Amino acid sequence: MSSSLPDGWTSTTLAEVCEIQLDGKDLACWCPLPEPGEIDWCHARVLLKIANGDDDA
Repeated sequence: MSSSLPDGWTSTTLAEVCEIQLDGKDLACWCPLPEPGEIDWCHARVLLKIANGDDDA
């Protein structure tokens, strides 16, 4: 079975990549704040939650 990944890539998960690449970093963005009761889909928030191992990312 051949891999569909480019040469030199491994099958590291997104969570592992985020944890490695974002460790100790601060993220900022220009996403609008959600209205009360709305889900916060900010890309920086989602990446940080994944990097920190939060299950509800």
